Amino acid sequence: GSAPPLAAACISPMACVQVRVAANGELQACPDDEGSENAAPRGQEQEQEHPEPEKAEPRRHSQASMNSNESLKLLTKGKSMSRSISKRAAGVITTYPCGVFWGCCAIFWVTTLIVVLAGASQFSVTGFKDWDILDSSYVEDNDAIQLAEDEADCAAAPEPCSESTERDAAHSAYAGLTISYKSKSGTIFTPQRLQTLCKVERTFLGSPAYPEICPLLPGRGEAVRSAGGSFNMSDCRPQTGSVMVRIYTAAGMDPLECGLVPEAVVKAFSASLHGGLNDPLTLTSSGFFLGKDVYTDGSWTGGESTSTRSMLSVGYPLHELPGVSITDPEVSVYFEEKFYAGVENELLRLCGRKHGVFRSAYWDSLVVDDVEVYLQSIFFFDIETRRVINLDMMFAFFSITFVACYFVYHTGSFFVAMISLWQIVMSIPVCIFPYRFIFGITYYQQLHGLLIFIILGVGADDVFVYADAWRQSESVVRASEAARTDEEREADPWDENRILLERVASCYRHTMISVMNTSFTTAVAFLSTVSMPIMPIRSMGVYAFCVILANYVSVLTMTPVVYVIRERYLPSLCCCRKCPKTCDSSVLEKDEDAARDSSAYPPEANAGGNSTPVTALASHGGELSATNSFARRTKLGSNINMRSTSTARHSNALLALQQQHAPCIIGRFIIPVSKLPCVAPLCVVVLVAWAIFNLVCASQLGSPREAFSYYGDGHLIVRSRAFNRNEFIASAQGSYNMLTISFGVAGIDREHAPGVDPWKPHKWFGVPVYDPSFDIAKNSSQDFLRQFCQALREEPCPETGCQPIGMLAQTSPGSVDCFIEEFDAWNGGRRYEGQEFIDRLRLFRQTQKPQSEAGRGDWGRAIGFSGEKLMYVQVRALMSLVEHQGNEVKEDVLVRLEAFLDRQRALAPPGMQSMLQTVPFDWMWLLTSGQLIE
Repeated sequence: GSAPPLAAACISPMACVQVRVAANGELQACPDDEGSENAAPRGQEQEQEHPEPEKAEPRRHSQASMNSNESLKLLTKGKSMSRSISKRAAGVITTYPCGVFWGCCAIFWVTTLIVVLAGASQFSVTGFKDWDILDSSYVEDNDAIQLAEDEADCAAAPEPCSESTERDAAHSAYAGLTISYKSKSGTIFTPQRLQTLCKVERTFLGSPAYPEICPLLPGRGEAVRSAGGSFNMSDCRPQTGSVMVRIYTAAGMDPLECGLVPEAVVKAFSASLHGGLNDPLTLTSSGFFLGKDVYTDGSWTGGESTSTRSMLSVGYPLHELPGVSITDPEVSVYFEEKFYAGVENELLRLCGRKHGVFRSAYWDSLVVDDVEVYLQSIFFFDIETRRVINLDMMFAFFSITFVACYFVYHTGSFFVAMISLWQIVMSIPVCIFPYRFIFGITYYQQLHGLLIFIILGVGADDVFVYADAWRQSESVVRASEAARTDEEREADPWDENRILLERVASCYRHTMISVMNTSFTTAVAFLSTVSMPIMPIRSMGVYAFCVILANYVSVLTMTPVVYVIRERYLPSLCCCRKCPKTCDSSVLEKDEDAARDSSAYPPEANAGGNSTPVTALASHGGELSATNSFARRTKLGSNINMRSTSTARHSNALLALQQQHAPCIIGRFIIPVSKLPCVAPLCVVVLVAWAIFNLVCASQLGSPREAFSYYGDGHLIVRSRAFNRNEFIASAQGSYNMLTISFGVAGIDREHAPGVDPWKPHKWFGVPVYDPSFDIAKNSSQDFLRQFCQALREEPCPETGCQPIGMLAQTSPGSVDCFIEEFDAWNGGRRYEGQEFIDRLRLFRQTQKPQSEAGRGDWGRAIGFSGEKLMYVQVRALMSLVEHQGNEVKEDVLVRLEAFLDRQRALAPPGMQSMLQTVPFDWMWLLTSGQLIE
């Protein structure tokens, strides 16, 4: 008969084998003398396929030929399992398509129902230690100090401890609102502009909910509660941090009426404020309200500032949440819902701004009259963050809609598109089941919800792999069936169901292998984040791992069934675009006719007449046809000849076949260009150069000088923070870091029962470990503590973070809270030692209050007694480092502080060497952000 076209099938890097498609559709090895006059007839070839060893014609086999035999055997063995799985899966799917479909749906819905009823789909409560690196020395020191304070007796002990009075403390730095002002031109201190300031702050002070959250005057909380009345403005403490309230109070006017203050009063207040810049004792208090435009080289340059600001406070503790920390999420929710949401709306209305559907009003400037307004509050930040996340969820909806539309276009079927999209979305609750109940991870936050964008991309890509294979399988399988002999058709007839089976099997195997490679590498990449010490990132990696595997299982179960149902039951329904040419029967017939036309291939590819198509081999390496697979049908024996010249001679035939079934751009340009000898080495050189460039850039990464920001530079939250940090001469006391140094606490034990829950570290994170050698009752220990406090005041700090003060601690009186100094003053200078010192110190703790601005309300946590034993003591200092600086700025100051403590440890007596320090937020975030960079 006619000789079929030739093809080169690469078995190993050592050699290639010349094969052809026989008339019966099998792949046969080509003899040495293919196309020559001495070529044996087809019948003789088939008779000699398995010659007896002793009768075999001697041949000159190269080592590469023998290697190719072994390579083919290994290749055949390695692919047998995937073929077996594909055949079995295809048999079940084509036999019971509806059963498999509804079974998958049942699994999806039952799993979702379990997840929802168990509450596993709800976001978990945010804890204050979620982002802390628990095994870091700075976090351990901070936790040890905090836990020791919690274990200490109250200051009144051994007398009963009095409960905190409702809203007797004013919180401004964390829970309050800072409003900064900048005039368009000229001084901010004019009656008209002060009236504008009053209108702005009235949105806060004049809110109907303000009496319910304001700091109360002494005794007013208990009095109003006992009388059963309600709070009003007369119960609230004056807002001394407001420049507007100060001026209106000085003028004897009501701050809520917003009348014009007499110009003489304004001028007198401004002169007093500016004059305070020349006195070191009042520099910080005056500099908080004035901009740097009137302050140069450490002195007032004259004139009046164009900027000022007010710091407004709220009261704490709350009657509704007794005993709950100000930083607890419950408190944040209370303040936001009860008060700050309404204040934000009023402020935006006053400025003529409004949040849009796709744009926050904070991307625009807030201007009232000719004064620009800046807002800084943790609650406004939280409200804006939730708004942005909700907007991102809207973009996720648009992403889902876009993917759905492209699904319809790409698959040509509305039915296939909707089910494919549904299975991707359903992989989210399905993956929550192993995430929560198998891996036991209880942390689930908005960070995990944002993975929807990755889920859509990976899931859609998986479906597209099967969809493309399905389109190509029509012509491949039918061409394979057309190549069968009459005897084979009579012995094993193929009907439409058999063709459907072969299509599903070929697509299933192609998808199973291809998608497994991409899904496995992506899933492992996410799973590698379990090595990170940051818990939210670690849990997100496990969650993404589960989602990607769930998508992979879905594309191997639901997707094939959907295509079978569409092919068998919905052939003419839900079709949204014209079928691809590879599915068109008329085109298929033309392809079969062309396959038998010798002019369809180059002359050297046809050894003698018409041929059968080798599309299955050329386009897919023999992988898409399950019945005519390469490993089953290729026979290696004495008729194989390894000739590289033959491979080159028939490469044009392979190229023509690849171009026939490739897209236009790929077939005409990319494939021919990729065959050029210089392309491969050029690609290697370019990729190696790109890798080197990225490694060099990565090695230059360092800690940022600016603080981490969630928003761009044009956002109001970012602009307000920069304005408050850079525009004013001094920051408020609450804007500087508070340093706590503890003596007597040696560390923390996290192994103690019940142990730390890695997904809820805020519930229990250890017990403090005390230094058994700690003894401050000795004179040597007391003298060291006095020297330590003085050295802390005098420690220079030339680093950027300490400027403009230039010292580690602030220089104002009371910036260092040292109990031993106040204890000495209380004793009239008399010194005590031993048990007498302990008894006097306990009495001092019970009866006295700290006098310094760095102190707390009492000595209960600074002098830590537990029963009759003194466990630890503390020294606190208001640092010159402003909060929320960039990592590089904080690192320099931290190095300076550690060097100071190392020198002091060397001087300390044995009973005072257990020395721990902490700056609660900045040191913790310094470590976390550093790990994110690394």
